[in-house]
Amino acid sequence: MSEIAIAAALVGAGATVSAGAAIKSSQAQASQAKSQRNIAQFNAALAERDARTEEARTALEQQRASQEAQRQQSTLRAQLGASGAVVGEGATLRIEAEQAEESELQNLLIGYGGQLNQARFRTEAANLTAQSRLYGQQASNIRTAGFIQAGSTLLTGFGQAAAIKSRSSDYTSSAGPNAVASRGR
Repeated sequence: MSEIAIAAALVGAGATVSAGAAIKSSQAQASQAKSQRNIAQFNAALAERDARTEEARTALEQQRASQEAQRQQSTLRAQLGASGAVVGEGATLRIEAEQAEESELQNLLIGYGGQLNQARFRTEAANLTAQSRLYGQQASNIRTAGFIQAGSTLLTGFGQAAAIKSRSSDYTSSAGPNAVASRGR
């Protein structure tokens, strides 16, 4: 095998190795993107679970606040009745109404705080879900890019090998550099 044939074969082999490396590299990067996608999906599921937990916690806290408000209202009526005041008329009615309003406002604030927390968790879940989709698309794009790069490397390498062989054929068919010089004399 001539030196030129060896050089052409080495160029072709180098292109093949480079193409394989491009594919392996893209597979590793795609695998990492898939892992990130899976982590984002897991975190999205946790955030959604947190939203449901917050919803249940808020409902329970509102129920407890409502029960406490009823106990306070009953205690107030009992104290007013024990003091000799007429319950449900005049000033006592206004005191009872103010306490009921305060209790209702407290219950509404508990509900509002719970809704805000639920919305925060659900927004986080939606963002993580979108992020996981992006990671999945990134993995696909990386794999495609790796194959394109491998194909390009192979085409370039084999093109260079063919050019080397072509120059070798041109060189040997003219009987070397001395033949070109001797024709000109």
